[in-house]
Amino acid sequence: MRLAIPVIASLNGSHPGRWVETARRIEAAGASALELNIYSLPTDPELSSAAIEAQVEEIVRQVRAEVRLPLAVKLGPFFTNFRALARRLALAGADGLVLFNRFYQPDIDIEELELRPNLLLSTPHDLRLPLR
Repeated sequence: MRLAIPVIASLNGSHPGRWVETARRIEAAGASALELNIYSLPTDPELSSAAIEAQVEEIVRQVRAEVRLPLAVKLGPFFTNFRALARRLALAGADGLVLFNRFYQPDIDIEELELRPNLLLSTPHDLRLPLR
C-alpha cells in the first residue's frame, strides 16, 4: 500500500543492539525518514556521562552507515553539554534533532504491584525546560 503523505518512522530503544537491523527493515518498508528515539535510564554508578553520550553517538553512526533515509535523533534534555553532543551527533550522521522527549511516567500501584496509566496533558509550565 502506498500513502500520499510521507511517513516518519520512530525507532525506540536504549542500548546498542538491533538498531541497524530494524532501521534497514523500516527503510525497506518505504518510510520517508527515520527518527531514533534513544532513551536510557542509567543505573550503573560507574557509567560516566561521556560513556552514555558515546553510546548514543555510536548508535547514530551504525544506523547512518546502513540506511540512506533522513535521520533525526530524539533526545531528552538531561545531557551535560547538549551543544557538544548535538555537534557530535551531526558529525555521526544525524540530519536533525528532535527536542525534547517527554517521558511517559506511569504510576505504580503498590497494593496490586501493577503499573497504572497516568497520562497528563501538557501545560504552559512544561515549556520552561525546553525553552531554557
